[in-house]
Amino acid sequence: MSESSTRLLQLVNFFFLALALLAVYYYAYRLRLELKQSDALRRESELYRDLFNATTEGVFQFDPEGRFTVINRAGAKLMGYDSPEAVLEAGVNVRSVITDRRERRRIRVLMATDGRVQNHFVAVSVPKADVRYVSLTLHRKRNADGTDGVYEGLFHDVTRRVALEEELWNYSDNLEKAVRQKTDEILNLERRKLHLEKLAAVGQTVAAFTHELRNPLSSIKMGVSTLLKRAKLDAGDRRVLELAGLEGQRLERLLKDVLDFARPQELRLIVQDLRPILERAADQLECQFRDRGASLERDIGRDLPAVAVDPERMMQVLQNLLLNALQAVRPVGGRVRLASVLLPDGETVRIEVTDNGEGIQPADLPQVFEPFFSRKSGGTGLGLTVVQKIVEAHRGRVRVTSRPMDGTAVQVELPAERTTQRGS
Repeated sequence: MSESSTRLLQLVNFFFLALALLAVYYYAYRLRLELKQSDALRRESELYRDLFNATTEGVFQFDPEGRFTVINRAGAKLMGYDSPEAVLEAGVNVRSVITDRRERRRIRVLMATDGRVQNHFVAVSVPKADVRYVSLTLHRKRNADGTDGVYEGLFHDVTRRVALEEELWNYSDNLEKAVRQKTDEILNLERRKLHLEKLAAVGQTVAAFTHELRNPLSSIKMGVSTLLKRAKLDAGDRRVLELAGLEGQRLERLLKDVLDFARPQELRLIVQDLRPILERAADQLECQFRDRGASLERDIGRDLPAVAVDPERMMQVLQNLLLNALQAVRPVGGRVRLASVLLPDGETVRIEVTDNGEGIQPADLPQVFEPFFSRKSGGTGLGLTVVQKIVEAHRGRVRVTSRPMDGTAVQVELPAERTTQRGS
């Protein structure tokens, strides 16, 4: 081979060697560039992963079947799992988390309408914990062919907020009830005030009128009694005078009730055991019960605190209540019960008179304390009014409960004296 050919071959070999070195250098450069990009991507990926797991919001993704495919650490913790891997390994389905069918249906409707849910409060079931409430934001991604893709969203715990709102609602509701109750009490006091003012005005007039009637009535009674004793009368005339005498006695009782109703209650209070007063009231009426064929049962507590009472006024209350009960029961087989007990508050003594009589009609029950209201033949309609007046003067209260054909119960409640010892 000639020298020129040899040189040409060497030149070609050098060219290809240079070209090969250039290609190696180029590929080495590209490799270094790709490694740098890969490292940057890795660092960026780690950064995003750290941010993804560092957020306090639960971030998630689930497929069209409802299985979670991505979830961050906060979301896993909120759902009761130790790590995101635990959620994915367990194959948790969103349907098992949102247990309320109505909530799932509502979310489906919102997604079908708007393709998203924004700040929707929903209850979620959490393993090893109570039900929690979360604020859910969710949107749907579409595949290239238009079919449903994955669902992505985030949620955060609002259980404390829901609890506070419920507490605030309960407080507001209780406050409203308290205001309504106090308003009713004020209205009742106003009605009571008007009632007392009306009673005071009526009482003054009635007291004066009654006083003027008593003297001529006494004269009439005396005259009738004298004629019955001394005059020789036939049977018809005697019967007329006897009826006149009975009507005079009825009018005298009526005037007595009217005076008791009209005059102020001046009490002579004595701190004492109620038992002797209750026993005496029952003893004095025992004969009337026996004559009528009715029974008077006693259940008088022995371990009761003393109360401040006017014994005579309290006797008037008890006799009035017992006679009312006796008149309400059947002539034979009627039962009346007189009882006393200390209420659970430890500060109130209750006296109760119950009977098995015909009871009071519901429409009449609100009027039983009204003056001159009575359904009894010959009744004055002042008995319970006087009872209420005396009891309230003792700083107590009286209540009547009744059902037709099931009897009546009258409860008198008096404040106990805290500084006194209980009776033996």
